[in-house]
Amino acid sequence: MAVTQQTMTVGGLLKRAMSLMGEEGKYESGYAPFVADIVNQLLADCFDINNSIRENAGKTPLASVPYVTKTEDELPYEYETLASIMVYGLAYWLLFQDDENDKANACNMMYEQNKIRFTKAAYADVADNY
Repeated sequence: MAVTQQTMTVGGLLKRAMSLMGEEGKYESGYAPFVADIVNQLLADCFDINNSIRENAGKTPLASVPYVTKTEDELPYEYETLASIMVYGLAYWLLFQDDENDKANACNMMYEQNKIRFTKAAYADVADNY
């Protein structure tokens, strides 16, 4: 899936996750205290996947896992990682904290499936030993 490069902030990811959760924007402040820590965990969890997407697109992989501290921070990951994987992971953790287990499980299933779906293979030339 080729997507033109788009950027997203932590707050933008939160808004998308809240839409998946069926939450209105007026409740955003209730989730704000947790979002940076959860996003940092997701950034670590999706680091290798994001680098596989970058390498497949001919880009240099990131050297280290980024770290965010506020909702205005820009997320330096590929759009596919943010919009198709991390959004479900964030929705999962927020729903889990709200004890909405059915919705949380659905989001976690999508998160785990999309981590597999969007991971790109790393191809290498094979030497002929004969």
